[in-house]
Amino acid sequence: MKRPIRFLICLFGLFSLPLFANPLPAISIIIDDIGYRYKQDQIALNLPGKLAYGILPNAPGAIQAATKAHALHRDILVHMPMESGDRDRLQAPGTLNASMDWLSFTRAIQKNLAAVPYAIGINNHEGSSLTANRKYMTWLMQELSHHKGMSFIDSRTTHHTVALETAHENGLVATRRDVFLDFEAGAIASQFKELIVLAKKQGTALAIAHPHHETLVFLSQTLPQLESYGIRLISLTELLTLRHNRRNKEWQMSSSPSRKAVKN
Repeated sequence: MKRPIRFLICLFGLFSLPLFANPLPAISIIIDDIGYRYKQDQIALNLPGKLAYGILPNAPGAIQAATKAHALHRDILVHMPMESGDRDRLQAPGTLNASMDWLSFTRAIQKNLAAVPYAIGINNHEGSSLTANRKYMTWLMQELSHHKGMSFIDSRTTHHTVALETAHENGLVATRRDVFLDFEAGAIASQFKELIVLAKKQGTALAIAHPHHETLVFLSQTLPQLESYGIRLISLTELLTLRHNRRNKEWQMSSSPSRKAVKN
């Protein structure tokens, strides 16, 4: 289990030149699919740092996990089940799908939100089909806009997603995943390398992981090392705020009269 650490020492040696001297580049990590496997959930919840947790509504351990995460001052998301592109795949309880009319759809959203206390927002569980459907994404974001302080994170399970764009159109604080961290140790280390590179390039980077054994071991070994490599772990709320403020600043600059002035 020391191999991931040795890999990271080499990795951070390659990418040690800071692109952002102050503040340090930042990453945020969401661990999804919480609520069904008690042992893995507890390991995930006890990881060090300001992690966020995507909790599946209607999962048997949803309320218990949300309560513990809240007590630890961690951010909580409703990991909203959405229709995937695989019609043969068994759907999770409460899955939003394109066969619903507006009333059924909004009631399902409300029920799922109520099932996970302390949530600051939602992200999609699966959803490769539904997140590409503009009508249903508009219905979703309109409903979320009625819930004060509710944010949206696009898990990006398809390149055809319109979810983030629709969230912004409806005035939500929203962002998207940059990297998935999962499966065997070598792949996780490679994905983590990509996360670090993106953070140094963009200033922030957002990863989504799942409570698999290999992923949890990697994170338990890696998270305590971050600051010594010039990277900081921030909460999802902090990342959302940074990206929201940057987006507003870029919009203001692009719409500034001085930028549009034409020399005669």
